Amino acid sequence: MAGIFFHWAPGNVVQNNTLYGNKEAQIWFSGRNQPGEKLVDEVVLDNIMFATDAQQKTFFLAINYDDVHFGQSDRNYFYNPYRYSHICVSRYNGGTVQDDLTLQRWRALSGYDANSKEFSYMDQFEDITMDPQKESRIIYNTSLDVISIDLESDKYCDVHGNKIYGSVSLQPFESKILIFSDYEIPDPPLEGHLNKGLKIR
Repeated sequence: MAGIFFHWAPGNVVQNNTLYGNKEAQIWFSGRNQPGEKLVDEVVLDNIMFATDAQQKTFFLAINYDDVHFGQSDRNYFYNPYRYSHICVSRYNGGTVQDDLTLQRWRALSGYDANSKEFSYMDQFEDITMDPQKESRIIYNTSLDVISIDLESDKYCDVHGNKIYGSVSLQPFESKILIFSDYEIPDPPLEGHLNKGLKIR
């Protein structure tokens, strides 16, 4: 259902996670207005929430009260390449109200995530063209050793806009989301320019 799901559970820290392609939502918080079941002291920092179709939510908040504040949330990546309104808030305000929000509207409602980003952040990288015909992919290392993955002729970028091609190294238990892209790969440096301080005759 969700990559990370907390059901009536206050006081959790969700930090430095990569959530990718989970069916309903990448992170789902559920709370109700009862002692020990209301969402308080929750921390959501430095996570990548990447939806892989239009119906998936990046973040889902489901509460049976009106106050959406639960602690703190910032420096997250709310990425849904297929839909602008991907943060879902379901709350009770004289009746159950469910809204699909953009990151901007979520900020206005909650006051959270001032330094977080959504997929439109990638538009600033003018030398990178996203390929809408190809889906993103995730690679990961489940071993205790550093591994190298051959990307063959494909070109990607990561959620930060870094170009990735050729091969990529992953540390133990590291994962990386790769977004199919197109861009010019720079020519390898000439041998005489490998060290600018070294003159070759």
